[in-house]
Amino acid sequence: MDLEQPFQICSVDQQPLPADSKPMTLDVGEELHLCIQFNPAYKKDLNSWVAERVLRVRIMEHPHKEQITVRGEVYFPNLHLETQAVDFGCIISDTEQELYMEMTNCSPLPVQYYWSFLTDRKVNTIRFRPSPPKFKRQSSKKGVFLRRHCKIESVEKPAETPETTQDSVQEDPAQQAADVDYLEAEELSSTALEPRSPGKMRGLSQSSEVQHRNVRMQDVFDVRPLFGVLQPGESELVTFTFFGHANIVARVTARCHVQGGPTYKVVVTGEASCPSYQLDVEEIDWGLQAFNKVLKAEVTLRNTGVVEFTYVVPNSSTGTAANPLPGVPVVVPTEGSIAPGKEQVLEVCYLPGKPGVFCRTFQVQVAYLDPAEIFLKGEGTLPGTTKHLPRMLKENEEILQEEEENPQEEEMESATADLANSAEDNETESSIYSSEDKP
Repeated sequence: MDLEQPFQICSVDQQPLPADSKPMTLDVGEELHLCIQFNPAYKKDLNSWVAERVLRVRIMEHPHKEQITVRGEVYFPNLHLETQAVDFGCIISDTEQELYMEMTNCSPLPVQYYWSFLTDRKVNTIRFRPSPPKFKRQSSKKGVFLRRHCKIESVEKPAETPETTQDSVQEDPAQQAADVDYLEAEELSSTALEPRSPGKMRGLSQSSEVQHRNVRMQDVFDVRPLFGVLQPGESELVTFTFFGHANIVARVTARCHVQGGPTYKVVVTGEASCPSYQLDVEEIDWGLQAFNKVLKAEVTLRNTGVVEFTYVVPNSSTGTAANPLPGVPVVVPTEGSIAPGKEQVLEVCYLPGKPGVFCRTFQVQVAYLDPAEIFLKGEGTLPGTTKHLPRMLKENEEILQEEEENPQEEEMESATADLANSAEDNETESSIYSSEDKP
């Protein structure tokens, strides 16, 4: 007879049979009474478990074998937790977020529980991420905004050495004026979209130089309900709350203690940061354009931080991108969310509606930060035509112009022609009269 732990074959008086016992012999009609012993303390933990083994009986003088299934169950007050880790990710500073986990009594016994946080500082940590450096706008040479046709990520501005700075200061004033006139002429004649300057980083000032006090773990995480009782098969939602102190990175181990049962551990982590973003342009200059033409441009909103944020374009026009209202900018899409490292292209449409210079603005609101303004400018003009006369007409115009410039010469020529004609007429008349007088 063969049987594995946690079961054991015992005699009728519940004494275990030796493991190396010799085969037993039974006479005809003889009976042997044995018992099977189960050890519920075979596993040292307090988790419910089930053991199932096979008792094999082999007869020495016969090829037939008997098999008997032996099963034993051990129950403690136990819970089934939906997960062993709760990760809040990165949320916006000075906000809070809640996550939920389902907890079920998977045992046939009532369960009494309560929650606590592990106090080991090696496992539970609270630290603060250093504030990112503030963005500083670089001053351009000669005091002139050089317009760029490419986006900021593809432009690398060389650093100015003392020699180049000195050369720019000592440059000829006449040459500087010529450069300025050239740039102004280029601005008036250009109809391409040219940003005045690359957009600056925004959202960093709110997260810099934050004075952090001694923050306890209870000030960062919370769990509810703190204690309770669950009947067999009953479930309950456990709420974990993360309070996002500015630039904090925290990790804690939450423990659920079960009376008469095991202690369950859930690792809770979370970060908080101020949203940071960048607009590739802050000014759109369309230059000279037809007043009845819909102007279009693109603005790229990029998430340069580590937290996802939502954006909205407030007071957006009710018109459409294809048919905007005159004098009112239309931005598409007007709202959305951007993950860290991602970007969203905003399409800007504008119809001047009347001739003349125009200057408009619209705002982009990111999370709770101050809205950023985008300036739109240009000039609406009337469509015009030019006349080009054929060459023959131009020659005739030149002849007429010459005649108009010399009227006295024409009068003299006409008078001379009249006198010549009158002289010819007189000669003709005299010849006729002389011929009539002849016989």
